Amino acid sequence: MTTYTPDVLVIGSGAAGLRAAIEAESLGAHTLVVSKAPAGMKTSSAVTNGFFKAAVGGASKEEHMKTTLDAGKGLCDPELVKVLVEEGPNRIEELQRFGMAIQIRKGSASCGDDPQARGLGFVKPLVNYAREAGVEFLENCTISRLLTNRGRVVGAVGYADEPVTISAKATILAAGGCGALYSRTDAPLAMLGDGYALAYEAGASLRDMEFSQFVPVGLAEEGHPLVVIYGDLVDKGRVLNKEGEDIVAKYNITNRPLTTMARDQFSAAMMREVVEGRGVDGAVLLDATKIVKEVGLETLIPVDAQRKALERAGVREKPIKIAPVSHFTMGGAVITPTCETTLPGLYAAGEVTGGLHGANRIGGNAMTEIIVFGARAGASAAAEAKKATRRTAAKQVETEIKAYNHTLTGETSTSPLQGLRTLMWNSVGIVRSGEGLGEALKAIKGHQKTATALTADDHAALRAAIETRLATQTAQLVAAAALKRKESRGTHYRTDYPQQSEKLTKPTLVKKPA
Repeated sequence: MTTYTPDVLVIGSGAAGLRAAIEAESLGAHTLVVSKAPAGMKTSSAVTNGFFKAAVGGASKEEHMKTTLDAGKGLCDPELVKVLVEEGPNRIEELQRFGMAIQIRKGSASCGDDPQARGLGFVKPLVNYAREAGVEFLENCTISRLLTNRGRVVGAVGYADEPVTISAKATILAAGGCGALYSRTDAPLAMLGDGYALAYEAGASLRDMEFSQFVPVGLAEEGHPLVVIYGDLVDKGRVLNKEGEDIVAKYNITNRPLTTMARDQFSAAMMREVVEGRGVDGAVLLDATKIVKEVGLETLIPVDAQRKALERAGVREKPIKIAPVSHFTMGGAVITPTCETTLPGLYAAGEVTGGLHGANRIGGNAMTEIIVFGARAGASAAAEAKKATRRTAAKQVETEIKAYNHTLTGETSTSPLQGLRTLMWNSVGIVRSGEGLGEALKAIKGHQKTATALTADDHAALRAAIETRLATQTAQLVAAAALKRKESRGTHYRTDYPQQSEKLTKPTLVKKPA
């Protein structure tokens, strides 16, 4: 077993974790970043389309505040939104200091100088800057438990090629979301919700786990790659059910762009058509032949790989099948504007947190969120590390190591993960019902038992088993919250409670029983 003793531990190497580490290190707190993959990779930040929403290029802070609060359907924490809006422009501008190319337009900014790979143009400069600043990295390590001492988080324990213990004066959770809990997703498959389960098991409060966001338009042609489609190809095309009805007109969806400003309404409308029998092979149709002929596919879809995939699917000649795609989680750990969770010693930033976006997120706010609150989390953790004393949790470490040894006892057993992801898509996806959610919770309990009993014959399989156990816990949190919220709001649509209830304009809070 190897033991690390940083001042600040950061769990997750997406942009929120990297920005937090850079800030903490700059303030004199030696920082260790732990990641399940090489630093920055297999994170949502690495595959982002690279756009920030902010009051830049002549756009007003008042408008940014209004659109964010409106999208959140009454569940945004206004103090978090205020921080996002006020600090976003400066945090975007300072990215150039980290060696990043930034392009500004009214109301938004983009990063990276290669439009074909903006995500890599975002995370690679942050990784390089962090390394040069002295941040330490522990890669290919999966954290299985946050360590606590008398209610305070004092580090973590995980597994790389051996057990690893990290004793830290302050810990930052920046492990990303759980988009990959669903079988149809544009999130990296490692985004299974580790952070939510870690926070819950340690005793932190979570909120709004029922709000999973789906981007509305992803290619759904059999034998073709999943390509997420944005912009005028959708807005100026026609989205149809099998009877030829225009779905956007049918559901009176007026916000534009559809794929960034109407994600909740549009996704729910599409999947209602499918569930009610008016879909085509589990999808609906996008007829963009007219706009493609008028404008040109090269103008509409500038990314080469995406354009070629759509061409092969026949977008120039015929309607193509499309369906929503799991993309983001609005819920997560409860935080203050300084990124404190409800547990002393634990801070959090990025998609693993809840409260900023409420019941739905507008496009671009996630990028702004991770740099604004990443920096805040780093500053808060560094300040905490200066006054905190290092504590241990030897019995908890011993328990985890026994579990690792028990798992490493034979052949790698069959993981329940594929079945879990299918279950989540079918029963805890866009269109939900009380009956379906209740059955899903029973099935998730079975998956949890299977995950607990997993065995492994090598280090990689053991890390996968840990990841799967955490994923089943997060799936349970999502399904239980969805069952509890007896209304439809934002991205959460219940067929048995199809209307929004003003009595339920409050967060769904959950905390592990003592």
